[in-house]
Amino acid sequence: MSKYLKTLISTFLICIFLFSIFVSVVPITTKAQPWNAFFVVDINWLDEEILKPIVPRDEVKEIKLNVTLQIKTGDTVGRGIYDIYESEKKYYGVVLLDIIDSSPWCSVVLNHSKVVVPWSRIGHVETAVFINIEEDAPAYGAGFITIQAEVKDAGLVQGMKNEYSLEFLPSFNPILKLNLPESNVKRIDPTLNAVFPIEVENIGNARTKIFFEVEDVPKDWKATVTDVIILDEQKGSSGTAYLTVIPPKEAGYHYEEVNIRVKMTPARAEDTEDKGNAMYASFTVQNRGLSTFGSEALIFYGIIAFIIIILVVFIFRYITNRRKKTTQ
Repeated sequence: MSKYLKTLISTFLICIFLFSIFVSVVPITTKAQPWNAFFVVDINWLDEEILKPIVPRDEVKEIKLNVTLQIKTGDTVGRGIYDIYESEKKYYGVVLLDIIDSSPWCSVVLNHSKVVVPWSRIGHVETAVFINIEEDAPAYGAGFITIQAEVKDAGLVQGMKNEYSLEFLPSFNPILKLNLPESNVKRIDPTLNAVFPIEVENIGNARTKIFFEVEDVPKDWKATVTDVIILDEQKGSSGTAYLTVIPPKEAGYHYEEVNIRVKMTPARAEDTEDKGNAMYASFTVQNRGLSTFGSEALIFYGIIAFIIIILVVFIFRYITNRRKKTTQ
C-alpha cells in the first residue's frame, strides 16, 4: 500500500511538472478561452483635465491617461496558469494604443502607442494624449477622440480589444481682422468733422459682438464711435463702425493735430462675459484754418442793435419835428 501511494504521488508530481513545462512553452498566439485566464484593459483620465475648454490654435492640451491592465482567472486551472507565468518572470502585458477617430478640426498625438505593464493581477501605467484644435473649431461645440486599446495574448492568457471615447470643448477664440482706411490721418478745417470707417472681419470661431470705445480725447475736442457691431459666425463676416471727430469751433486761426485711439473688445454674442483681448486703432486729425464760429452771433446782435438805434433816432426826430410844428 505504501509503495502504491508513493507511485501515485510521483505520478501526480510528474504530471504537474510536465503541465508547467507545456504552459511555459505555449506560443503567444495560442487562445486561452479553455483555461479561463484573460486580460482586462481599461483607460481612465481626470475629468477636471477635460472640463476646461481648450483654446484653439494657441494651446496644445495634454491629457494624462491611466492605463490599467488586470489578469482575471476563473477556475483552478486559470489561477495555476497565472501563478506559473508569474513565477517565471518573463511575461508582461503589452497594450497597443491607437487613435481611430476624432473631430475633423483637431489633431491628436499619443505620447506612446505601446505601453508595457508589469505582470501582476492588476497593473497601472501612465501615458498621455496631446490635443491641438484648429482655429475654426466651433466655440463650445462637442469634440471627441476615440482611443482603441488592444492587449495581445500572453501565453495562455487571452488578450482583448476595447474602445474609449474622450470628449472635450473648444473655447471661444476671437480673431478679428481690421480693414482700416489707406491713411489714418485726415486734414480738415474747423468747420468740418473727420469721419473714419473701421471695418472689422470675423475670422474666429463664434458669433461675435464687438464693443467700441474712444480713448485719449483731448480737451475741447469731441469724438464718437459706433457703440457695438455684431459679426456672424461664418468666416469672413464683417461689419463697419464709424469714428467721428469734431474739432474745436472757437473763432480764430487753428493749427492743431491730435491722436484719437479706439478700443475694440470682442465678446461671444451669446455670453458677453466671455471676452477676448482688446484691440486698438489710432487715428490722427489735423485741424487747419480760420474759424469764424462765435463771431456770427456778434454780427447778428450788432445788426439788431444798429436797427434799434436807427429806429430810436428816427422816432426821436419824428417826435421833435412834430413838436416844432405844434409850437408854430
